[in-house]
Amino acid sequence: MSATTARWRALGALLRPDAVRWAGLGALVAVGSGLILTGPLIVRERVRVDARLGLEAIEQRVEQRRRELLGRVVEQVERGALRYIDTFSEPSNLCRGVSYRQRRRLDRRLRSGELTLS
Repeated sequence: MSATTARWRALGALLRPDAVRWAGLGALVAVGSGLILTGPLIVRERVRVDARLGLEAIEQRVEQRRRELLGRVVEQVERGALRYIDTFSEPSNLCRGVSYRQRRRLDRRLRSGELTLS
C-alpha cells in the first residue's frame, strides 16, 4: 500500500465515527455560503440622478428611492410575490470602500460635468 493511500485511510478512520457531524457541518457551511452569495438583495433599480448636483444630492435621492423600494418589498412579501434572481455576477459590491479623497475628487468631477453617470 502506498503512503498516499495509507494517509487517506487514516484520515477516513479518524472522520468515520463522526461522519454525521461532518456531513452536518458541510451542509451548514454550504447553506451559509449560499446565503452570502445571494445576499439580502430583493429589489434592484438604477436611480436617475443629476450628477451636476453633487454627491450629497445623489445620496439623498438614492436614500429617498431606497425608502420607496422598501415599501414595495414589504408589499411583495405580503402578497407572496418575491422571486429568486441570481446576483452572483453583479458588480454592486465592487464599488464600496471609496476613500474620502477619492470621494471628493469624484464629487468635483461630477459637479464640473467632467464625469457623467450613464
